[in-house]
Amino acid sequence: MLDAPPPPPPSSGRVSPADSTAIPSGVAPTKPRRWLRRLTWFVVFLVALVTAAPFALALKPVREFVAAKISKTLGRTTTIGGASGSWWGGFEVRDVEVRNPDGWQGDPLVSVDRVHVDVKFVKLITGSIDATMDVEKPVVTLLRTKEGRSNADGLMSDGERAPKDRSQTDSSMPTLVVRVRNGRVVAQEVGAGAGVADEIDAITLDVETGPDGRKIAAFSATVKRAARGGGDAPIQMSATLSGTNEGPVALTIPTMDLARLSR
Repeated sequence: MLDAPPPPPPSSGRVSPADSTAIPSGVAPTKPRRWLRRLTWFVVFLVALVTAAPFALALKPVREFVAAKISKTLGRTTTIGGASGSWWGGFEVRDVEVRNPDGWQGDPLVSVDRVHVDVKFVKLITGSIDATMDVEKPVVTLLRTKEGRSNADGLMSDGERAPKDRSQTDSSMPTLVVRVRNGRVVAQEVGAGAGVADEIDAITLDVETGPDGRKIAAFSATVKRAARGGGDAPIQMSATLSGTNEGPVALTIPTMDLARLSR
């Protein structure tokens, strides 16, 4: 016959370390646990805010606010037709116009069909900039009178200009890639007896900068009716420069009728 097990020792009312994780009902959690929960909610809210922030560009009040800031910088009324963005798909503005000052008629000073910017978010939060910008169909229309006045007079003269920090070194330069496609510049005299507009068409520009200060650029365009005999004149330029702005530069320009362009 087996002996009965001895009775358990009387309880002292103390909770052993093994049972310390059990919290009796009705007892409020400790302050550290409350702060941990609040911190978790704050981080979740911050991540949601940062993630959703780019989508605010699609809202009309936000677009108007951005356009107003650009207008103040340029000293010209600026409008943005549409905008959108996300951290993983980039940021985009469409149908951008920089208007002429009062008293000028005709096409706007600057119009751009589309600007798309991709930013590497991981590098951005670590303090470095690595971005790509694509500009499609920018058109600059320069109007001038016989007296020499232009619709570009006073551009940015009343705007806010950030002071240039000359203490920055080449190592602080961002990594940027800028691509311009199907650009166009038109210079037109206005008023009685105005002649044919000067026009530079099919503008293509590629610029790349690196954190070491290097710069690589390639440019091509067609100057309409500028070649001898009235034909179009294609021009090309390329440059590869170091952080000290040293390096080869190549420029190709055909024979042009400069007398016609000076009229």
